[in-house]
Order: sequence, then C-alpha cells, then structure tokens
Amino acid sequence: MNNPRYSRLTKAILATTVAVTLGQVANAAADVDIDDDGLIEISTLQQLDLMRYDLAGTSLNGDSTGCPATGCNGYELVNDLDFDTNGNGVADAGDEFWNNGEGWTPIGWISRYSISNFTAIFEGNSHTISNLYMSGFNSNYAGLFSKVINAEFRNIELDSPKILANGIQSRNYVGSLAGYAKGSILNNISVNNITVEGYSSVGGVIGSFKDAISATDIAVTGTLNTYSNTGGIFSSAMGVSLGSLLVLENLSFNGTISTDDNAGGVASIMSFSSLTNCTISGEVSSYGFSNGGVASLVADSTVSQCQVQADVKAKQEVGSPFTTTSYFTGGFFGDMRSSQLTRSSFTGNIQSIDRYVGGVTGAISGSSVIQDVSVSGNINADDCCTGGIVGAAVSYIDYDLTSVEIDNVIVTATINSGASQWAAGILGSNWASAELVESAFNVTDTYWDADLASGLPASVNNIPMGGDGKLTFELQCPTVPGDVSCDPTIFADWDATVWDFGTSTDYPVLR
Repeated sequence: MNNPRYSRLTKAILATTVAVTLGQVANAAADVDIDDDGLIEISTLQQLDLMRYDLAGTSLNGDSTGCPATGCNGYELVNDLDFDTNGNGVADAGDEFWNNGEGWTPIGWISRYSISNFTAIFEGNSHTISNLYMSGFNSNYAGLFSKVINAEFRNIELDSPKILANGIQSRNYVGSLAGYAKGSILNNISVNNITVEGYSSVGGVIGSFKDAISATDIAVTGTLNTYSNTGGIFSSAMGVSLGSLLVLENLSFNGTISTDDNAGGVASIMSFSSLTNCTISGEVSSYGFSNGGVASLVADSTVSQCQVQADVKAKQEVGSPFTTTSYFTGGFFGDMRSSQLTRSSFTGNIQSIDRYVGGVTGAISGSSVIQDVSVSGNINADDCCTGGIVGAAVSYIDYDLTSVEIDNVIVTATINSGASQWAAGILGSNWASAELVESAFNVTDTYWDADLASGLPASVNNIPMGGDGKLTFELQCPTVPGDVSCDPTIFADWDATVWDFGTSTDYPVLR
C-alpha cells in the first residue's frame, strides 16, 4: 500500500543525502591535501609529473586548496604507480611517458643548462613506483628527480627502474631516485631489480649524496654498469665534517657492480660518515683502480657491523689489448684513510689482475682502526703485494701514516701473490718507509690460518709487528677465550659477548 506522505519523506531524505555526497566529492576534488597533513596527495602518474612545476611542494598545478594555514610542504603517494601504462611488460611507444624513446624527464630538469632543485618532502606511504624508464638522457643529473636540496624522501619503493643514461652529454650523477642530493634525508627506501648504465657518479639510489644528514633502512638489488665512481647505493656519501657526520644505518646491496674505476658496495666514496649495519652480496668489480666491498675510498669515517658476502675483483677488460693497471682492492675498502672498521666480516673472493690487495683494505693511511673483524675466502693478486688484512701501507700528503691499530682480527683465507715474496699474513707492501710503518702499526691478538697461507711472515720486508700465523686446529680448538684445554694465549683477550667460539672444530665468528 502506497503512503504519499512516506514517499515524499523518503524522496526528501534521498535528495539531501545525494546533495551532501556530491558536495563532498566536489570538495575532495578541490582539496589537494585531503588528510590535512601538509602533503599534497599524488594518485596518478599525471599528478607525479605536475610536481615539477612546484618543487617546494606548496601546490599542485597551482592549486593549494585544502593546505593548512602554514601551507603545504611536500607530496605523498596514495596509490601505486606504474610507468608500463599499457601493461605489456616492456617500455614502448604505447606507454604514456615513452617520450619518443627517452622516457621520463627527471623532476627539476629543465634543460642541459637549467636545473631547479626539489626542496620538499616526498612521502611514499610504502607505495611502489614501477618500471621507471629513461634512455639516452642527454644531460647530467638523471633519476626520478634531477637535483634535490634539503629534501626528505621516505617510505618509497622503486620496482624495476631502468635508467640508461648513455646520451652524449649524460656524463655524471645518476641514481634511480635522484642524480644529486645535498643536505637531505632518506628513510625506508627500497629499489628492486634496478638496471643502470651511466658514465660517472652513479648510485643505485642517489648519484652524489653530499653534505647529507642521514640515510636509514635502504635496500637495493640489481645491476649497475658504468664508467667510473659507482656504488650500490650512492656514488658518493659525504657528511659535512667530523663534527657533523652523515648517519648511515641498515643499508643493503645485492647485485652486480661493474665499472672501469672505483667501485663500492655501498658507495664509491664515503667520507665524514658513520655507517652501522650493512649487508653486501654479489659482485663488486672494476677494470682499474680501487675496489671495496663497502667503499672504494673511505675517509674520516666509522663502519661497524657490516657483513660482506661477495666477490671483489679488479679484472682484465674483455677484448682490451691493454694490460689492466689496478691498485687497491680490499674486502671492505679499496683505500682506507683515517677511518675505523669494527665488528664486521668478509666472506668471498678478493682478486686483482694487478697489485695491492688486502682482506680488509687495499691501502691504509692516516690514523685508522681495525677491530673485531673476520676475513675468510681467497685473497689473490696476480702481480704482487697481498696482505691478509692490508695490501699497502701508504702515507699521503693529507693523510700521513700516523697510527694503525689492528686488534682481534682473524683471517682464514688463502693469501697468494704472483710474486710470492710479496705476500704476508697482515701487510702486503709498504709505500711508506719501513721505520714509519713499524712505528705506526700496533697489531694485537690477531691471527691468520697458516695452513691456508703457509710460510708467510706478518709483513713484507719483515717489518716487525704483532700477529701470528696459527694452524687450523689451533684456531678452532678454543671454545672460550683463553681456553686452557688448547693454547690459552690464543684469543685470550677476545670478548665472548662479541665473538661466538662454537665447538672445537669451528673458527670464532662474530655474534
């Protein structure tokens, strides 16, 4: 039975509801900051592209409706984004940002001669940007962003970015997130299955990370193939000074780095930095100077709790008629200057076609410390100068060889050199005078396995220093520091809260 009064009431309620709902939709469409957090919502690739017109993050396409009274100061993803817009699994002309094969234009890039800096927050909210593609980019500063200054990036995942920065003018600064970043902060950034080709200053996340504040919880997997100065995460990672160190925590790289010169699992160059907890796996290699599982060059920095399970190689370039010249290859560093390495382990192959190879570092200078470190695998130089810990002791103008403290280190690796007289359990060669090396080096409670590296002295030229070659069973026997059922002098002063001695058939390992 129809009730006219009921019908009229129902229609009125429905009309009011529809009006309110439509009003909400209209307001939402005009509100660029719906959740009122000061960050403009980005839900499409088109909106991501519009960010280039306001690098301070105060508006989107000139619209700041809904921003707080103090204004918006950045952007946030509210959806996953995929540059493979036609969904066929390849970058091609069917994709919206194909751009005649050049792909994405970095945010902030205007021309080869004009680049503006992104200075805002970019919050990913754990969303993923997939299949970023660039090819033949004809300028420096290649990446999702070009250059960033005093910016903050957090909770971002980049999946399968492919950056072929191989244009005639694309010489320097390439990274999946940004080519160059100064005074900036990174937190919780994941880059999966990256492919990068570039010339110099190439990193998996950032090209040059300069005068930076912090980078925490960063993970990269993939392949980087470049000409020089390449790192799995950064090309260079640099703090401001000893009083203002760059804080690096929880970094990982798993993949392959191949370059002509200066390769590092975390960075090519690391200075004024404090790195805690890193994991490197895969291969780090070059055809020239300076390679390290963590960094090609580390200066004025501290590194702790890093595990490198990788091959670090200086090798002959395939097809080259010239013999490769390669100095300084190490399990952790190519060149270590006034820095500290503690509570870290290396497992893998360290191989050079040339010389100056060390289980920890290819070269050491300044005032440096190596403490509570293990090295296992193979250490080999085809020419000369191989050390279980250090390839060469060097004194530079800016980094005089003043003191090298080596304490609680164990090397369970083969140690070989093309010129056998230039191989040693600790130090493979000395560029500085023997007298300076003797006065600078202080080696305590440090051992190498003499069954794996038989007949080797502690150092070349028999420069006096501590350290002992012990047989395998002697190093495996103790199950506690100073074990009286074995040689009680071995590991007597090692800390059982730092080292796990296992059974009498195990080498001690870091906890």
